[in-house]
Amino acid sequence: MQTYNFRITEDQLTKLNKDIVKFNKIADKLNCAHATLTTKDASLGVDPHHKVNTIKDMSWHLPQIKFFDCELSSDTVSAGDYEFVGAIEYYKSIEEVTFVKLTNDSIPESYENSLPTCDHCNTKRKRNTTFVLRSKVDGSTVQVGSTCLRDFLGYEASDLIRALRYMTKFTNVTKNYLYAPMTSTTGRFHDKQARQYGVREILMLTNAVIRIFGYHTASSETHIPTAQVVATMCEDPESKEGAFWLSKVNENRLDMTDSTMANEVVKWAEEDTSNNDYMYSVRSCLNAGTITSFRFGILCSAVGSFRAAVKRKIENSSKYNDAYVGTVGKRQEFEVKCIDIKEFNNHYGTTILYTMVDRENHVLTWFSTSDLEIPEDRFIKIKGTVKKYQVFNDIKQTVLSRVAQVKVK
Repeated sequence: MQTYNFRITEDQLTKLNKDIVKFNKIADKLNCAHATLTTKDASLGVDPHHKVNTIKDMSWHLPQIKFFDCELSSDTVSAGDYEFVGAIEYYKSIEEVTFVKLTNDSIPESYENSLPTCDHCNTKRKRNTTFVLRSKVDGSTVQVGSTCLRDFLGYEASDLIRALRYMTKFTNVTKNYLYAPMTSTTGRFHDKQARQYGVREILMLTNAVIRIFGYHTASSETHIPTAQVVATMCEDPESKEGAFWLSKVNENRLDMTDSTMANEVVKWAEEDTSNNDYMYSVRSCLNAGTITSFRFGILCSAVGSFRAAVKRKIENSSKYNDAYVGTVGKRQEFEVKCIDIKEFNNHYGTTILYTMVDRENHVLTWFSTSDLEIPEDRFIKIKGTVKKYQVFNDIKQTVLSRVAQVKVK
């Protein structure tokens, strides 16, 4: 039994698993033992195809990919009275030789620098591979070219050769199963393996892009969306657009400013009490730790939404009193005027949302299904129960229930 331990990418693991399935089908025909692969939990590591230079400096948000620690076990392949113990692969010249051990047994040193000869046909010619076989009877070894195996063994050896080809690949997985980087065609990215990016780093990069180019949504008809700019910089930094945007970001880097903004976005999302689908998606991205470029849209929009919320809060702070009034659960009187009325239709009829302010500009709200109407632009006295406090659009609101107008005597 031969055992190999290695660390490979998710892309390499996919290719290896496909070949193991093919090998095991052949093994069934040859009555050989299956190859088995054991994988441990995945871990993230820097993408080996990542490039860093003075123009496209990506060192502050390194792309990462999944790696797996694996163990591959395979048994000796036998053919009649012989078992295969090694293979010799020849390249451009006979001096470029790779000796592959297919078992843990020792192989005579004479084969390690063997010429491409075959002990069966006794000819020396250009060959890609020869195999070293050991006799189960007397322990002698023999070197046979792949094209001579059929004559040497006395039967069709195509399945056997295919099995041996897979065996030689299994001996050096990291070399024989190369990790293919992501490619770009006509602006669309085709994943060989999805790169993972740190959430905080993408938040920082997004804020840098917004500082320099402004924030633009996917529906913008005049500007390239911010999420597309960030994705191109990360996934295709050598393109004309990616190189331009990266150079501008690097020229105007304010790491402390962008890092602070990333922290504030995370804090904003954690403290937000909204239960809508959008905020759920934002929190899901932030909690993931790393994301692929396919989720940049929601993460970039979070930075834009937070900046808009901050701006709105500044505007509202000069317009409304940032405090609650009354005591939750207590029925009290208030002097208010209505500043906004909205109607909502549902299966139960029409519900009216009244937004009001008192003399000190505290905001109060009331969902009404009654006939009571609160006039706009003039103060009246009402009596209501303080149901709860809430923050909506960054404004502290006191929510009332069971509102009635106080009659003036």
